Amino acid sequence: MKTKLMNFLNACWIHPIRAILIVLTYLLYRPKVYYESAASPKGRIKEPMVLTCNHLRGCDGAVISVIFHRDRIHSIAARRWYRKWYLYPLLRCGYSIPIDNKSAAWLRASGAAIRQGDSVLIFPEGMAVPGMEIRPFKPGFLLLAQSVEKPVLPLYMEGCYNRPFFKRLRIVVGTPYIPEPPADGELTREYYKQQCEILYNKTVALRDLLARRRSKQRNQRGKDTV
Repeated sequence: MKTKLMNFLNACWIHPIRAILIVLTYLLYRPKVYYESAASPKGRIKEPMVLTCNHLRGCDGAVISVIFHRDRIHSIAARRWYRKWYLYPLLRCGYSIPIDNKSAAWLRASGAAIRQGDSVLIFPEGMAVPGMEIRPFKPGFLLLAQSVEKPVLPLYMEGCYNRPFFKRLRIVVGTPYIPEPPADGELTREYYKQQCEILYNKTVALRDLLARRRSKQRNQRGKDTV
């Protein structure tokens, strides 16, 4: 009874704020979603997955959760961000899961969220890197995907939403894949490094795909104005 009451009270303030964030995000940032292929989940992420994305700003998880608001996506966020009063509501509305380097609680919480039918978003870079640079990935996404036996869905995000009325926010949805298990059955450091490089290359390919599509659109607009 106490848990149900707490869930109800949380919903009373989370859902209204979340609705406001959805409206503001679409008005200010005009997000546009691209898809890598016909195999990419379109519109809805119906199957629980481990989502990964490059990391631009501290509130990326809340922003992506708002853009894909028809699905419940939990995002991983550093525990220290929860101590900032102006970020706490955003993290809660983005269904964030706190993480630190001293505990595996995030892995258990993420696994529980996926088992109940939700998806979990991880930023493999481990830190925000504004711009188009993508730092080397860490293997947290692989640990989660292996523990729940779910596919990994790479995303790529581009845009500068640290100030209002900026250029459009764009997201490319990749193709889900299941990481290959080690050939010899041993989870070595070399294996994790290899899997991180595979996901890294898939994310870079999404960045390059977005660049090509934007270039094609600019060329088409140039022809239309001639």
